[in-house]
Amino acid sequence: MLNRVKESFSFNIVLPVLFISILLVSCKNEINVNPADTGTKLAITIDGIEEQIDGSLDKNASTSIRSNLSPVTENVKPTIVDFGDFYAEVSMGKDHGANSNGSTASKLSAVGVGNLNNINPVATKSPLVKDVKYRVILYPDATGTSAAISSTIGVAGSPLSIPVEKGKSYYWIAYSFNDNNEPQEPTNGKIASDQRDLIHAAGFTGVIPGVEGDGQDVTVPVKITFAHKLHRITIEINASTYPGTFTALSGRLGSANYFRGGALDLKTGGFASAPSTLSTTTIDFKEINASVRRAYYYTAPATSIPSMDVNIIGLAINTTAGLTGFTNRTFTFTPVQTSEGYNYTAKIELKPKIDIKKLKILEVGVYAYYKIFSEAESKKAVGVRTGHANSGLYAAMFNQNNFGPNGKVITTSYDDWSVTSRDVGSGGLDDLNSAGYKLLLVSYDYRPTTSDVTAIRGFVAAGGRVLYYGENLEDSPGEKSLVSFYSGSDTHSTGSKSNGILSNGGANDVYWRLGNATNNTILNGSFGIGANQNIYDDANAGHSLLNANLSMIDVLGRDADFTDNIVFFKSKTSNFYWLSDGGFTVYNPGWTQASQSVGNTSYPFLLDANKRPIISSFGNSVWASTKVANSVIMMNLIEKWLKEVQ
Repeated sequence: MLNRVKESFSFNIVLPVLFISILLVSCKNEINVNPADTGTKLAITIDGIEEQIDGSLDKNASTSIRSNLSPVTENVKPTIVDFGDFYAEVSMGKDHGANSNGSTASKLSAVGVGNLNNINPVATKSPLVKDVKYRVILYPDATGTSAAISSTIGVAGSPLSIPVEKGKSYYWIAYSFNDNNEPQEPTNGKIASDQRDLIHAAGFTGVIPGVEGDGQDVTVPVKITFAHKLHRITIEINASTYPGTFTALSGRLGSANYFRGGALDLKTGGFASAPSTLSTTTIDFKEINASVRRAYYYTAPATSIPSMDVNIIGLAINTTAGLTGFTNRTFTFTPVQTSEGYNYTAKIELKPKIDIKKLKILEVGVYAYYKIFSEAESKKAVGVRTGHANSGLYAAMFNQNNFGPNGKVITTSYDDWSVTSRDVGSGGLDDLNSAGYKLLLVSYDYRPTTSDVTAIRGFVAAGGRVLYYGENLEDSPGEKSLVSFYSGSDTHSTGSKSNGILSNGGANDVYWRLGNATNNTILNGSFGIGANQNIYDDANAGHSLLNANLSMIDVLGRDADFTDNIVFFKSKTSNFYWLSDGGFTVYNPGWTQASQSVGNTSYPFLLDANKRPIISSFGNSVWASTKVANSVIMMNLIEKWLKEVQ
């Protein structure tokens, strides 16, 4: 398991890591006999490199040696490291779900010629890149105990055929360093690993049909799927999400004795481990692009790797805010068990801190628990605001588990959002286009005037963001005007639902499903996957929009009863969002878990006991299978808008 980060930049992370230095053995040609080309050949094709093994042996497979899977370590939440004006998310993640526990001859199953295509597919294969060179060695018996009779170099992307004799069966091995250098011939059946990706496969041909001298040409297909034999660790420094470009990066390992090389027995697929010493501790970072640097290391399987220090000597990146970086920061990684085929990336991802004050918000609507603040609350000094007890927006936005130096979204603080709330039903937008607002929230029971509509349209046209969550299409000309302008329609259904109602038959436990979120990825973010989830309304008062022009909008939610009707959309050409329920963000702080019921209330904005957005069941156990995503969707949108204004 991956552990948490220690203080002073000491990290307990799964890291079986890095460089192996092995004395290269001299090439020794063990091949004494090469069969004459009599027209009988093996036709070699490369099926790729196995990156994820999908179970146990296929009794009919002949192309490589495979084994059962063992449990693998899961990725964990990144650790946050503060560097002042920016921070780093530090993580260790498994690149593939692959782990081959060794490829021994005892695990092979022979098949006859003609069954070579009966191969159990694997979950993931990567191709052998064109011009990569590999070697195929043949042994003239079913056990591979005799001396090899041929050794042939193949090149990926080019055909390869190897002469064989009819009436015989052959054991073959294939190996490569996954590059365009010819792999040397083995010494005593073994090949030494080095700092390259050693890949290997072995299998049987079955008996070659026919009799020598019968005058018939025979071509026997052999398909090879390689397996990685070394444990790869990638060290990645990534500034792409800052965004930034590297101007300097250097680092070194804390010791030259961390890692193991080994001699691979090509017949059994097993390693004979040997101590190794690095020739240099300097980390050789490769430029992937202007914002990403990586260093690759390989190690033979070993029981564990000692604690390892990685020191970043100097790092500098150029960002929109100027040059930033750090010097001489050491990260310590603890021992870990290794096994062939595991690939991990140790990532340090650099990100700017987000200033929540930059998302200056104006909120208008009738004062109720739907809003972040009352007007009076919005005028209090930072740090003394309380917000309404049933405001989901207040509970989630002003909680350091969600936003803050250690929050889900890393921000400079958690309690100094710039929010102005006005408890008005109309006419509260006089300074919308002059006071530097970045987001307008039009909440419960607001009916915009003609001048309000003009102000909102001007705000949106200038790049502003509007979330209009209301339910007044039937009696608000201003809301109808806005919805029609951005969607092409103001035709609507009234609030009553039918099969959107979920009830156990009692008078006090009724909850309403407003609609179903679409698969639009704008609904996803750091707080979870909001796409394709249920969204609920409060008090069964939501509306839905009919006959919208789909070329004008991105549909984010469809009616629970009538899927052609729309309950949530975004303008395709601007940041105008409309949500057809004024109570979308209602929250009940008395619920310590989302599945609790509290009488006849209907609070769809779900937070856990730590006020973190969750997707969970809503109501009592009667609706345990129903999941509600209001809070996750809303906080993902707040995150999106917050990042846009930095």
